[in-house]
Amino acid sequence: MGNETMAKASEIRDKDLRQQVTSLVERWQGFQTKVSERVASILVEGRAGLAQIIEEHALDSGPMGTALTAVQTRFQGVDRKVDEAWEQLDESFDELTDDEELDEATYDVIWTVEQDLRREVDALRATIETTGRSLEVSSRADWARNLAIVAEQERSQPLTCSQCGAPIERSVFWQSSNVTCGHCGSVNGVEPGAASSTFYQGGGVEALCQERAWPARQVELAAEEAYKHLRHPTASDWAQWMAAARAYWTKYYETMGELHPGHGQPVAEAVANRLAGYGAYEPPVEKVHRDFFESLCRASAAGDGSAVRALLGQLPVGVDLDECAECLMEHGDGNGARTTFMVQYRVEQETDDQQEWLAEQMRSLRETLSD
Repeated sequence: MGNETMAKASEIRDKDLRQQVTSLVERWQGFQTKVSERVASILVEGRAGLAQIIEEHALDSGPMGTALTAVQTRFQGVDRKVDEAWEQLDESFDELTDDEELDEATYDVIWTVEQDLRREVDALRATIETTGRSLEVSSRADWARNLAIVAEQERSQPLTCSQCGAPIERSVFWQSSNVTCGHCGSVNGVEPGAASSTFYQGGGVEALCQERAWPARQVELAAEEAYKHLRHPTASDWAQWMAAARAYWTKYYETMGELHPGHGQPVAEAVANRLAGYGAYEPPVEKVHRDFFESLCRASAAGDGSAVRALLGQLPVGVDLDECAECLMEHGDGNGARTTFMVQYRVEQETDDQQEWLAEQMRSLRETLSD
């Protein structure tokens, strides 16, 4: 995206202004490179240290957890530096766009460049977070695999009847069970070993499920972030998040059924229970708003002016014309936002020059979405 952003900056006609914007883009690109190098360094160092700890503490996940917390703190420190750098960059762009003498075309270019950089900042911060989470997932899975080896050795040890000493065999090794002696008929209470108990009940299997489902989990996290980033999400935005969540939990529970013989819940039922928790506590009006914004975006994208005007004339409770414009703009429909403001101009019987009024509303809208 860097070259594209620089190309957009070059569209600014005023030489001095163009140079200022170009310098801001270059400053960000240099900083971004340094951050990426730092993240890679933390990752390499973290993997090496965690591998040693996992090898030394097969039955106890505590030392690994402590080490992971220390590594995550380092990633968070880098993330804070990115946030601070963006605040400075954002202030510099604000100084440029606060000039009321800027024509609308120049303002649009500067605003577009800033939004491109904002997306790069968001992507970089997401990469930092994902790198930290990926390290945690893989490390916990490595610990679980190490634990599974110890648990297998544990289960291979012979068992004898507590009454007659005859050999007995157990089929349940992930929890407490009763085994009847085939020689004397005594019922023996059998407990899982420490490694087996930790593997099946203390997070071992769960860690392997999370690792197997991690690619799907990353997609779901991105979908969730995209959804929550929107001021006015649509039904399609919600559906995309839920589809990603379904894919993640399906993979998770498929793996659980494969690795845990005591997990008997059907995958579809387990997934449905998980998905029921998404949005379980949100007010019903949220769905009403999503459905309305979905209809508005679809009508505007299709160029159906009559349908757009009809929707804008029958707003649901809690939605106003400004919010409709915001929704359309943040979904990439600047023309739809402008159309909404034209309707608002007539509804509110504005007396200012229409084109000047529209230009001011569009600028204010961009500033709002930049906050």
